[in-house]
Amino acid sequence: MGITTYSTKPYTDQRPGTSGLRKRVEVFRQGNYLKNFVQSVFDTQRELIGATLVLGGDGRFYNREAIQIILQMAAANGVGRVMVGQGGLLSTPAASCVIRKYAAAGGLILSASHNPGGPDGDFGIKFNTANGGPAAEKITEAIYARTLEIADYRSIEAEDLPLDAIGNYPLGEMQVEVIDPVVDYADLMQSIFDFEAIRDAFGDDSRRRGGSTISQQVAKNVYLWHGRTWLRKGLEAGFAGLIELTWPKRRIVEVYLNVAEFDQGVFGAAAAAQHYFGVTPDK
Repeated sequence: MGITTYSTKPYTDQRPGTSGLRKRVEVFRQGNYLKNFVQSVFDTQRELIGATLVLGGDGRFYNREAIQIILQMAAANGVGRVMVGQGGLLSTPAASCVIRKYAAAGGLILSASHNPGGPDGDFGIKFNTANGGPAAEKITEAIYARTLEIADYRSIEAEDLPLDAIGNYPLGEMQVEVIDPVVDYADLMQSIFDFEAIRDAFGDDSRRRGGSTISQQVAKNVYLWHGRTWLRKGLEAGFAGLIELTWPKRRIVEVYLNVAEFDQGVFGAAAAAQHYFGVTPDK
């Protein structure tokens, strides 16, 4: 199962944003379009050599085919292990969770978010770094620069792996671990939210019960609106999960102290210091 190097030519439209590279499915399937971009990631992100890569997508058309291509290329580019969601499925927040939990060097997430899918729809790919979050502009620009000068890509010839069966599979010198796409993220959510209390609250018609973690309060005050509605609370839970995945604890506390409501209409430690004591926080 040797490594083969194939000649290729650059495409000029592979500049990714924070949401990754999104194009029509037919674009990704043409020539070496996907392979060029993936090779550019491997060429610029050298920390992936010998390390763990997380891989999965939202299940849209071309997802499974793309994953097999990426696995064979990862094996040829020296990646030590790939953790891939069962059936090729792994949501963006779940992938971020797995990256952080297992100290992976990064992840390739195949998603085009709310864009239409299907053979005539869209496909997308993005690289998330070791913190679980989207690659910074410095990294995406380095990947893009490489796509403009790429002359070859590397892959191995191998049979497709059985993505539907959880387990470990060798691929050349690389190990592929097909994982449950939900369990790690579900464990994270259970560590953030008291689901028993939430379930009890749904049956409490008095609506006097409430509670938020620091992350939930940050989510509410930074991204959402005030008010006691289940819609806002549901959105708050989703944002809180993403904050827990992508922000360090120090950052969460820092933002919390600057946006927390200390009294009606009094937001942040600076405003609270003035409101209660007539001084600035440094006093």
